[in-house]
Amino acid sequence: SLDEYYNLSRIYNSLGAVYFFRNDFSKAVNFYEYALGYTDDLRIRSMLFINIGEALIYTDIHDSVEYYLNKGIQTAEEIKNRSVVLSGYEYLSDFYEYTGDFKNEFLFQQKFNVLNDSLHSGRIAEEINALELDLHLNLKDQEYQFQRFRLIG
Repeated sequence: SLDEYYNLSRIYNSLGAVYFFRNDFSKAVNFYEYALGYTDDLRIRSMLFINIGEALIYTDIHDSVEYYLNKGIQTAEEIKNRSVVLSGYEYLSDFYEYTGDFKNEFLFQQKFNVLNDSLHSGRIAEEINALELDLHLNLKDQEYQFQRFRLIG
C-alpha cells in the first residue's frame, strides 16, 4: 500500500541519516537511494536528492555530486520549497570550495545568501503582519469593551 511505501521511504531515509552521522557516507548514499525508490512525493524526493549529493561530497565519488544537488534544487523549485533550494545552494558551494572551484563556490554562496536573506525577510514580514493584526484585533476588542461600558455605565 502507499502507506507502507511511505514508511519504507522514511525508514531508509532515517537509516541513511544514521550512517551519514557515523561518517559512513557510502552506506548513507545507499539508503537514501533505497528511499528514493519508495516515494513519488516531490517534497521528499527533493530532500533525498540533496541528502545524496551532500553525502557524496565526502566520498570519492564526486562525479555525481552536482547531478544530485542540481536535481534536488530543480525538484524543490518545481514545488516552491525554498528551504530545500537553500540547502542545495549551500552544499554546492561547499562542494565547489572542497574541489577548489572557487568561481562556482562564490556563485552558489551568493545564491545562498540572496535566498537566505529573502527567506528571513519574508518571515519577518509575516511576523510583523501577524503582530499588526493582533494589535488591530486587540484595539477593536478594547473599543468594543469601552462602548459596552459606556452603554451599561
